[in-house]
Amino acid sequence: MRIFVKSYSSSKYHVIPVEDGDETVSSLLSEVAKRIDNVDPSHCLALVSAGGCAILCPSDKIRSVLSDGDYLHVGPEHLHRCNATANDELILYHNLSMMMDSTSEAIELDGCTLSVDELMLIGEGKLKVKVSDVAMQKVAKSRQLVDHVIAEKKVVYGISTGFGKFADKVIDRDKIAELQENLIRSHSVGVGDPLTLQQCRRLLALRINVLVKGYRGIVQVS
Repeated sequence: MRIFVKSYSSSKYHVIPVEDGDETVSSLLSEVAKRIDNVDPSHCLALVSAGGCAILCPSDKIRSVLSDGDYLHVGPEHLHRCNATANDELILYHNLSMMMDSTSEAIELDGCTLSVDELMLIGEGKLKVKVSDVAMQKVAKSRQLVDHVIAEKKVVYGISTGFGKFADKVIDRDKIAELQENLIRSHSVGVGDPLTLQQCRRLLALRINVLVKGYRGIVQVS
C-alpha cells in the first residue's frame, strides 16, 4: 500500500509505503515526521477526497481507514478544521476524549426536560450526559413488568410474539432473547454517508432520553 502525504505548508506530496495495514495511524504519522520537516506527533492526519476531508483517529488501524493511493494532509488540528468548515458533510474520526472538553458540565437526562439548546451543546462535546436517579427507577419498574410477562408466559406483542405480520406467532421462551437481538440487528443496517460525530452524539442522547422515560422495559445495562 502507498499513501501520499503532504503538509499544509508545502505543495509536494511524499510517498509513504505501508507494509502492514495492522499498524496504527499514529505509527504512520511517526513515519511522516521522519520525511517532512516541521511535523511532530501532536499533528493530525486528514484524509482528503472529493467529498471533503476526515481527521483520522490516531488509534485506528491503517487498513480500516485508508486505501492504497489515498491522499493525506498533515498539520495542526485547527488547520484541518479551518480548511474543511465549508463542507457541511465533514466527517470527523477522532477519539471521544480528545473531542470532549475535560471541563464539560454534565446534564441529567430524565426523559422530559432535555432542551434543544442542551442537545446542541451535547453534540459539540460541551455537555456530558448522565441519567437521573428518578429516571433509572422508572426504567427498573418497567423492566419488572417485562420480567413478569415472561415468567407468567403471557402473550404480549413484541415480547413473546413476532413483529408486524408475525404478530400472531408466539415465540418459545428460550427464543425470546434471540428475538430481541434480531430486532436490533434488523434496525442496525444503514446506507449512505456516515453521520458526523456531532450528529451521532445528539442521536444517542435523544435515544437515551426516550428510553429513560420508563416505557420500554429495557434493562439498565442496555
